[in-house]
Amino acid sequence: MPESSPQEAASGGGGSEAFTFTDARDLTPQQIRKRLDAVKKSLKFGKSMLTARKWWSAFEEENRLRLHVVLRTAEELRMRDCGLDEFFSAYLDANCDNIHSVLLFLDYRRSRDEWERKRKAPTE
Repeated sequence: MPESSPQEAASGGGGSEAFTFTDARDLTPQQIRKRLDAVKKSLKFGKSMLTARKWWSAFEEENRLRLHVVLRTAEELRMRDCGLDEFFSAYLDANCDNIHSVLLFLDYRRSRDEWERKRKAPTE
């Protein structure tokens, strides 16, 4: 996977410091878990809806032997400044189990919603 996405390049990473994804190839499972927990904390996963947290826990369990995939997903959410509730809603609405597709659906929905807001905004 690339080190950054088109959304990151377009937004400049969302802060003064460029966002980078963790290269988990040389990390131990414990190091990946520690990094994942830090990313989840930064996204305030603990304040998410119970159903979203249960879904995420199941996602982690299903991918316990591929924890780098879970970390990458959490970092994709962080890069998008997307909370678990919004991602879970996109997952349900996309009606798809492919996480990459759900992320694309999330991007599409955000873009569509922004376009709708601009279209409906009164012109001065």
